[in-house]
Amino acid sequence: MDKSPMDIGQQVTVEAGVMNPPMINLRSSIKPSNGDFKTAMRNPVKEPAVISKYLLVYHRDNYDDAEMLAKELKLCSSCYAIKIGVTEYSEMDSSNEKDWVADVEDDYKHFSGKTPFDMVVVLIPFKNGDRIYNALKELCYNKLNVSSQCVKPKTI
Repeated sequence: MDKSPMDIGQQVTVEAGVMNPPMINLRSSIKPSNGDFKTAMRNPVKEPAVISKYLLVYHRDNYDDAEMLAKELKLCSSCYAIKIGVTEYSEMDSSNEKDWVADVEDDYKHFSGKTPFDMVVVLIPFKNGDRIYNALKELCYNKLNVSSQCVKPKTI
């Protein structure tokens, strides 16, 4: 290209090549054409996630929050193609993390029966929340071998 100074109003021409857009596969059957991702993303989910059974752990002072969490989880999850099955409840009356660990372990074994839990959802109380969180995460991942999710009542 010529690097000499230009005059105002002078027409500029540039040589260019045409590049084809990359092919992006969003799922096995979705291939957006001409950058049309909106239509491709609206296609239904082929295989929804399923949580067939989960244990909801809460302190008795948070009973209403636990009921609302279970209801909202079931209601809102369908928007994301997640199917929620049976909810088993484990109510705690202590604020000591050792009591929570012992009770959750007992309830997990009692309720799981032939169908193991897919997840343990814990509604963290205000008092000793950090210690309970750490103790239950360790229990779920190291001893029960199950996923867990902790939720603060104020976030519901």
